[in-house]
Amino acid sequence: MKVMKWSAIALAVSAGSTQFAVADAFVSDQAEAKGFIEDSSLDLLLRNYFHWGPLRNHR
Repeated sequence: MKVMKWSAIALAVSAGSTQFAVADAFVSDQAEAKGFIEDSSLDLLLRNYFHWGPLRNHR
């Protein structure tokens, strides 16, 4: 029972230290981010586009 208890504690400590290492990389990536609107872009590709025009009196 004691071995199982120490194994659980060791697993918890190693999992906690791993999360700190991953969180540090994530925080540094966030510091370089420009923002949601500033870093956004829009690409539009229309291969087969046909516009009939205004359809008010064309029946």
